[in-house]
Amino acid sequence: MNFLKNLFLKFTIFLLLATLLFTQGCSGIPVSWDEKGTTAVYLEGTSMSEAEVRIISLYYMGESEAFYKDLLGDDFWLLPVYGGEETYEKFVLENYVWPECKALLYLEKIAARSDIHVSEFEEETILEYANLYYASLSEGACSFSMASSGDVYNVLYRYYLADKTITSLLSGLKTEVSDEESRACDIQVIRLSDESSAEAVYERILSGENFLTVAKETTLDDKISYTVSRELIKDDLCELIFSMDEGEVSEPVLFGDRYYIFKMDQSYNSLQSLNNKKNLLARLRFENWEDAYLSMEEDMTIRRNENVFSGIRFSEAEDIRQGDLFQLFND
Repeated sequence: MNFLKNLFLKFTIFLLLATLLFTQGCSGIPVSWDEKGTTAVYLEGTSMSEAEVRIISLYYMGESEAFYKDLLGDDFWLLPVYGGEETYEKFVLENYVWPECKALLYLEKIAARSDIHVSEFEEETILEYANLYYASLSEGACSFSMASSGDVYNVLYRYYLADKTITSLLSGLKTEVSDEESRACDIQVIRLSDESSAEAVYERILSGENFLTVAKETTLDDKISYTVSRELIKDDLCELIFSMDEGEVSEPVLFGDRYYIFKMDQSYNSLQSLNNKKNLLARLRFENWEDAYLSMEEDMTIRRNENVFSGIRFSEAEDIRQGDLFQLFND
């Protein structure tokens, strides 16, 4: 069962929970507090510990570094996002980790009201996979997460219950995703420090030199080839890349403080496109549970401990190695 991983954990910003909070009025607006303690998030009778929040953060740290390190460098966490004031560290914490924590607690409340439970057999399976994941953590990952195997179990239990809850609420829902929405493509990228260097490299390519050969000689990155999807790329850059024909080379493009030249190597990556379609369908299911959620006439006030969230520093983490937190949902 891989629905849950696709539902919550692909590189997509889930803003639905923020929308739901404000559509319910003041009682749903999150309240923060700042104190020392292990409780990180609180929602009317249920809570999430700092260690649990850090386990979720650990996953997103790995996903972010896998994508952005090659593109922006090892120190990308403290860089501004798309030239703005917010850093990637703050961006990931506020737009991925925090909404996910809220979603899990809200779904736990909905599960209790809907009489949805995890069976003893499912609990044993969750425990098995929690122990496997905990054993995979490096010393640095253990230090960052401050977690025990029991904390990992609690996180996986929350995700498992959330999956059962959403599946129950949305049984029979029909959604569609077009081939173009889910399309993935293979590109080659040259990253350069300034406009003059970019123009010189672009002229070499226009004159007939092989793109890959020029890229190996000139790019600032070790990696040249990427498989990309629409959801991973900034809107204006996405429009450029996905409008290119196979074999086409773009003019130099300024992105952040560097210049980029793109080549469309393969305009349709069939395997990744299929995976994207599954992920997008899962996201649509998530977005469409809003009706079921709003039908519940229950005021819920969520609060978070700012002392805990301000102390999560991806940029200071070292020796982070981890297995697949969601192997349970893949096997």
